[in-house]
Amino acid sequence: MTARLRYDRLYINGQWTAPLGRDRITVISPVTEAPIGSCPAGSPADIDAAVTAARDAFDYGTWPRMTVAERAEVLQRMARLYADGAAEAANLITLEMGAPARFTAQTEHPKQIFDYYLQLAASGRDLFTEHRDQHTITREPVGVCALITPWNMPHKTILMKAVPALLAGCTLVIKAAVWSPLSALWLAQLADDAGLPAGVFNVVPARPDAAGHLVTHPGIDKIAFTGSTATGIRIASLAGRNLTRVSLELGGKSAMVVLDDADVEAAVDSVLDNSLACSGQICSNQTRILVARPLYAQVCGALYELLAARLTVGDPADPSTQIGPLVSATQLERARAAVHAHDVAPVTGGYRPARPGWFLKPALFTDVDPTAALFRNEVFAPVLAVTPFDTDLQAVDLANATPYGLDGSVWSASPDRAHAVAAGIRTGMIHINGAPHPISAPIGGFKASGIGRELGPDGLHAFTEVKATITGPRAAAAVPAGAHRGETGAW
Repeated sequence: MTARLRYDRLYINGQWTAPLGRDRITVISPVTEAPIGSCPAGSPADIDAAVTAARDAFDYGTWPRMTVAERAEVLQRMARLYADGAAEAANLITLEMGAPARFTAQTEHPKQIFDYYLQLAASGRDLFTEHRDQHTITREPVGVCALITPWNMPHKTILMKAVPALLAGCTLVIKAAVWSPLSALWLAQLADDAGLPAGVFNVVPARPDAAGHLVTHPGIDKIAFTGSTATGIRIASLAGRNLTRVSLELGGKSAMVVLDDADVEAAVDSVLDNSLACSGQICSNQTRILVARPLYAQVCGALYELLAARLTVGDPADPSTQIGPLVSATQLERARAAVHAHDVAPVTGGYRPARPGWFLKPALFTDVDPTAALFRNEVFAPVLAVTPFDTDLQAVDLANATPYGLDGSVWSASPDRAHAVAAGIRTGMIHINGAPHPISAPIGGFKASGIGRELGPDGLHAFTEVKATITGPRAAAAVPAGAHRGETGAW
């Protein structure tokens, strides 16, 4: 595959199709602030065409009637093609939205997603059938799924939905973000080359009006969304008109809790990957750092050294760059507004360097009051807020003192103590001493951080509906294992 910077067609019903409108999306480089590519902006009519294609493919096509093994064979071809083109994909994402080249999660996580679900399919387990006393539980594909994905990790956020949905037998309409449409259309070519049947995988970059049309479309059975909490609330409200199923992976203001017996060096060294990943533009970033008072001065000093002296801010294409630009002028201005709205200036950073591009020097605020907006609200930029605490109970209360509950970590030399604190924090994911997050573990949030889970077995089941078949004591024969369209092709 060759990365393209200009597309004149959308991918609908297994074909590169001329758009039904004239609007185009221009992709602007976050580094040079100059146009680098463009593609059609899908209209409501294009959305209708994509949904019709996906609806026909689900209702009458071969994909949901294949066995799991047959679907996995096609996904295996996609996985091989993705691995072959991963370097090219990473370069395209860096060019398009400014992710530093060293941020390998942009293509490593997608490869891990393919590997995990293909291994699950090959495990020999019946993924969709469970026999109980006198009834059988089957999980059938939920149907036509609208995947509405963000720009910050375009391939991971598409594939963490698309791969399990496809394995379950669903068909897809993917609405790509306007700031990263090219990488989504690259995936459309991948699906085409892998031989997915027509209508199973449709990609339509679109603006908010067309996205709203997709959300309310009666042909959609489920919406899977990753993005801001405000947009998630809007989607859930609109989806409720048709009782369309939703899963929402939303914003966060996650806490790193450093107890008084923690390894300070290890905790601070984790900040680059766990708090400032993708130049601060990851919803699970731990941007609140809560520190036990005996270690507070030491941690603040180490964080100051990291942000002021050790981090390299610059061209994201340079492998040595650790912090690249923000994705857009809008995102930069929002971040600067959040920095300037705080009553106290940052101890370092928080300004735009004198160079082209939408860069923000990583900002460090200390002694942040728990009632401040900077403590409670997501900034989505390289901005850290540090707050002291005196007791483990107070640390838990502070960690919970936001509307969000997405991610977090607890650092302590005592595993029992770390787990006790972690148990009190209302968050969907929490890491003890920086333990990495495997693809087999679900992600998702409490409170305003979302509804539902992705990845792991939970991420597969999220794209199914549960059916109970009651056989009873007088049934002539038991329901055979896998007797539903997901396993055997039976209707």
